[in-house]
Amino acid sequence: MRYLITILFIVVLATAGILWSLKSGTELAPEGVISVNKRQITSTELTHLRKGKQLDDQDLGGLIDTVITRELLIQEAKRRNIDQEESFRKSLKNFYEQSLIKTIIDQESASFSYTPSPKEIAVYKELLTQKIDITLVPEKKEDQQELKLLYKELTPPLQMAILSLQIGEETKPLHYAKNTYSIRVNSISNAEEVPSGTISDKEAKESITSFRKDDYLKNWLDDLERKANITVKKDKI
Repeated sequence: MRYLITILFIVVLATAGILWSLKSGTELAPEGVISVNKRQITSTELTHLRKGKQLDDQDLGGLIDTVITRELLIQEAKRRNIDQEESFRKSLKNFYEQSLIKTIIDQESASFSYTPSPKEIAVYKELLTQKIDITLVPEKKEDQQELKLLYKELTPPLQMAILSLQIGEETKPLHYAKNTYSIRVNSISNAEEVPSGTISDKEAKESITSFRKDDYLKNWLDDLERKANITVKKDKI
């Protein structure tokens, strides 16, 4: 009988020790869903990670493993004071700046809205099958250069610049081939051989909208540059 009481006493002590260990080392706070070395990971934080596409398309088990591994690596890096190293600080600064750049461009891009008209779409599709004769007119009006080529062979910015022009009209000054030119449309004619690869109205609409957005962003950046106070000391570079 005494033997059984002793065994029971040992079992109770062992159980109490295990429960105390769990309580002191891995107890979750009310808002925590995962605990790693007393670091509480909340459901809000977990949702943020998933929305950030760092943990998308994983089952629950894989998600938990990824979060735990991620946290263990972060803790170990901090234990080694990697976050205090100069190289880390520089990489963090670079990541921060790149994130700022991406965010401001995304915001400005989202503010752009443009819907090509049915006429614009039809003209664009027709021009893709035609040959054009254009003249590059430099700022000083000297050494003008005449080009005869397929419309589809032009770069997208030039395509968009002359899309709405009539024969004899010129574009506003554009940066092209490291110089500034206006482009005058001399003539438009059918190509000897119709270029292959016709596009649908939807594809034409998407192309025009994309080109217009690129042009909008370029003009926005040019405007920022014009308003800025910029000094470059080339002899010091």
